[in-house]
Amino acid sequence: TIDGNSTNLTVTNSGKIYVTTAGTFTSRPPEGAAMDLSIATNAIITNNSGGEIYTDVNDAGTGATINMGASSSITNSGQIRDDSSQNFTMDFSGNNTTFTNNAGGSVTGGEVRISAGTTGITITNSGTMSSAATTSTLESRATGTGTITNNAGGVISNSSTGNAVQLGVSSTLTNSGTIQNTASTSNNAINLAGNNNTVILKDQGKVIGLI
Repeated sequence: TIDGNSTNLTVTNSGKIYVTTAGTFTSRPPEGAAMDLSIATNAIITNNSGGEIYTDVNDAGTGATINMGASSSITNSGQIRDDSSQNFTMDFSGNNTTFTNNAGGSVTGGEVRISAGTTGITITNSGTMSSAATTSTLESRATGTGTITNNAGGVISNSSTGNAVQLGVSSTLTNSGTIQNTASTSNNAINLAGNNNTVILKDQGKVIGLI
């Protein structure tokens, strides 16, 4: 596990970073995170192809696999996943942070969340983001703002009753790939939780489910 509260932290992973039980390494929540950078700033995280960052099936903590702070970036070409029962893979709780999921990269097992009140989050997906979360696979809480781009070849899906994507307020979603609720076309693929949101559907892009 990595528990960072510093400035200008850089982590490059081609191996495994994981947590197996709710850790006692930190006295502050969220427990059980493989990487807790929620109070770090200007962190640069790179998970290379073949790299794995995950919480395993024995993790009983309440935190996401990765918690990101402000003015930071994370680039994934490997696997980021939640194998536990928490259904919570990534949490963005600091403003002005970017996440890029490259082609071949996967984010699976739980919700990717832009926390309430968090602004300036940019998420670009060219790989796979999937979960069975009953909330959303990629969710901006009602007062969170972000810019989400799903590129051609990118897939964001939910295999339960949850949304594939939920926008909070004053957010923009541009889709050139596939956004889908695979459980039923009667479930939401895209949910607009707040006001002043923009959805741009590009040629060849697919939305399967309700908006």
